[in-house]
Amino acid sequence: MTTRTHPSGTATPWEELVTSALLGTDRRPPSPESVPPGKEPPLALLDAAAVETLRTNGVLIDVITPFEPTEEFAAQYT
Repeated sequence: MTTRTHPSGTATPWEELVTSALLGTDRRPPSPESVPPGKEPPLALLDAAAVETLRTNGVLIDVITPFEPTEEFAAQYT
């Protein structure tokens, strides 16, 4: 497997996520920059991997606006 690195010589976020997944989150917890605080490490790892996959494929935008349902939509589901 080819290791991608940042210009600084450190592993990319994707490589860090893969390493955590292969070794297990007990042995190699994901870096704090890769996962949000307050989540179980395995779940946070999956979320971070999904986000990084979208970012790598150019699908993820930097600012995601939260979904705000219309009153009509909300009335259907309440």
